[in-house]
Amino acid sequence: MAKLNLYLCVSGANRGFDYFDSFVIACGTSEEAKNTGPLGDKINTSEPMINTPWTNNPLDVTVTELGRAANNVEKGVICASFNAEV
Repeated sequence: MAKLNLYLCVSGANRGFDYFDSFVIACGTSEEAKNTGPLGDKINTSEPMINTPWTNNPLDVTVTELGRAANNVEKGVICASFNAEV
């Protein structure tokens, strides 16, 4: 199994409610983290911003490496912060 890093991905592109503002992902590179959405899907750059709870532009994503993942951690999103309207 390839060594994975943990990354914090933050986007301020969406404001208000019913959107994700951040997530933590285990993956190989910061570039991979930047191009992944909080549901584990690849960012769709052709999707209008109004129709997505995450940014459609990887340039809106700030990625911070948190460290090396433990050997038993699988690749993918670990947790995400979603702001729901009450």
